[in-house]
Amino acid sequence: MKILHIVPTYVPAWRYGGPIRSIHALCRALAKKGHQVDVFTTNKNGAERLDIPVSEFINVNSVRVMYFECNQWLDRIYYSRPMKKALQKEIENYDVIHLHSVYLWPTLMAARICFRAKKPYLISPRGMLIGDLIRKKNSLIKKIYIYIFESRNLKNASMVHCTSHLEELELRNLKIGIPSVCVIGNGLLEETEDEYGINNVHSFVPPPENYLLFVGRLNWKKGLDRLIKAMPIIKDHILVIVGNDEDGYLAELKKICISQNVQDRIHFYGEVVGVAKEKLIRGSSMLILPSYSENFGNVLLEAMAFGKAVGCTPEVGLAEVISKNNAGIVLPIDSKEMGKNLNTILGDKKSLLEMGQNGRILFEREFDWSKLVIDFEKMYKKVLGVC
Repeated sequence: MKILHIVPTYVPAWRYGGPIRSIHALCRALAKKGHQVDVFTTNKNGAERLDIPVSEFINVNSVRVMYFECNQWLDRIYYSRPMKKALQKEIENYDVIHLHSVYLWPTLMAARICFRAKKPYLISPRGMLIGDLIRKKNSLIKKIYIYIFESRNLKNASMVHCTSHLEELELRNLKIGIPSVCVIGNGLLEETEDEYGINNVHSFVPPPENYLLFVGRLNWKKGLDRLIKAMPIIKDHILVIVGNDEDGYLAELKKICISQNVQDRIHFYGEVVGVAKEKLIRGSSMLILPSYSENFGNVLLEAMAFGKAVGCTPEVGLAEVISKNNAGIVLPIDSKEMGKNLNTILGDKKSLLEMGQNGRILFEREFDWSKLVIDFEKMYKKVLGVC
């Protein structure tokens, strides 16, 4: 098959977290299976631009990637006129188009071009159509955009790809009428960021004490306020928070630390990548993801791959499978109860070890790319009507 992926940002724009890693891992796995896999994306990297050639294909681990200049005045929606022109010119060269993201111009543009060209396309919302995310920030604007634009994009899609059954449920709750839904989880990017030439921005010193670990963007939806407020109850452990600050949220988190009188027990490490991040995960007692909304939870998968016990809130897509396979614990959303639960499990070293072992088995059984890539192939073939 000839498959084109369209995504607003792509590696090496690492700041955008799990989605670009899982998308690149998918593209690599498909390419290894013999498919022609191309990517159209922008050169946006936060307020900067990637130092990389634009409007020409570049080989990135056997995946042909074309980066396009992102308009400096409309970069909040990732507008790129050269991308539009390229898609209009090249669309007939592909069997299927896979769009990643919602609310942003590349998906809106590509969906319209595909529909007019009668070219089958899929959409992966990547967790952005979760009810809590819609309600808690720019709710009215999002609802208007969904019902005017995204509802049409979704209805015209041949398939919608969700990464978890929780994401599928949230999508159907919108009641906008969607086509077939296929649920396939994420997998991990095999190589670390170090092997892509990405280095830590500071000297890395691992914590000397027992520690809980959070890894992810410092964003309100990650639920760090819940976890920080649980820390007064948690004994004999510090909390290490790893991730780049997003929209100045770090300052708010530090205020919460002071209000809870736990500022001396919480360490903000900034962004840590590659081998250094792996060492942090391996050395932790547990990795915690207390999100208000998370369609999947890539970092939990990363910890399970290393044999570490994990904890997450019910709003995380992986919560159900983690609970079912005893690979970790699903935490209460109330901070006091969260703290009590963590105290109990942290005092049971045998259970932590067992959960870590179960998580490793779960990862190898259900989230290895040798399995996932077959599921994606079946999904594309179903869209093309060949299976």
